[in-house]
Amino acid sequence: MSEAMIVAGMTLSEAALAIAEALPAYYAEARERRAMSEMLLQHITQLSQTNYLLDRKVRQLSDTEAVWLRQALERLAHDEPIQYILGVAPFGSFDLTVGRGVLIPRPETAELCELILTRHAATEAPLRLLDVGCGSACIPIYIGSHRPDWQLYAMDQSEQALYYAAQNVRQTGVAVQLLRGDLFDWSLGKSLPATLPPIDLLVSNPPYIPECDKATMRPNVLEGEPQEALFVPDADPLRYYRALAALVPQIRSPHAPPTLYCETHHKLAHEIATLCERAGAISSEVLTDLTGRERFVQATFQ
Repeated sequence: MSEAMIVAGMTLSEAALAIAEALPAYYAEARERRAMSEMLLQHITQLSQTNYLLDRKVRQLSDTEAVWLRQALERLAHDEPIQYILGVAPFGSFDLTVGRGVLIPRPETAELCELILTRHAATEAPLRLLDVGCGSACIPIYIGSHRPDWQLYAMDQSEQALYYAAQNVRQTGVAVQLLRGDLFDWSLGKSLPATLPPIDLLVSNPPYIPECDKATMRPNVLEGEPQEALFVPDADPLRYYRALAALVPQIRSPHAPPTLYCETHHKLAHEIATLCERAGAISSEVLTDLTGRERFVQATFQ
């Protein structure tokens, strides 16, 4: 796309059409292109959805806005996710800060949060929850916004992820204690922080996409997001789930059976449930997402 296609003086409606035409070809659906155009325009103009719809035929781009939009399109052309360009990703009622080095929160993970809240809605006593591989801290922030009485802990190995997690905890005001650690060390009882109390709920959205699935995925996912947060070797897709199951006895509460909740690939869900039972779970259940796909596993341990 030439820079002249987005110029100062264009109306927002004209700019939206030009942006939609300039997006990479893998954004194939017209609805998605239109939505992305509106996201970019609302971000740079700071207009609400209502005001954007009211003003788009008369409101004109300034020089500064046109320059930013051209730069944003250039970044999109190089397969950068739009959430990184905007600096935020919607998750529940929050706009969480994201950028290179942290996984972009997905709607399915919000479903996992709702599942946990629903299953423990009748629990009056405050629970202690640990999110392993917390990324942006989307899970504890979502849950903590509904259950401020719970004690929330979030761990990640990545300094970059914890940087964004800290920003989100500060901006949302949800009380979450952030910890740096390695799941595989913790699962062996190594380097567990003294500040971590016994845990009632262990939650994780670990890497679970098989390497072989890369061939079917968009470049903005393959090139933009941290690969270590997405993919697992085809030869050992359950490695993170084995470590999670092994972590349970290291952090279990003496007062109640600990429960593991995890998100996973639909092809792995039943294998993970079986893995948990072999590791000491007294019950396990495979649960579906809103599309009917087997996406979550709940396992209660002795």
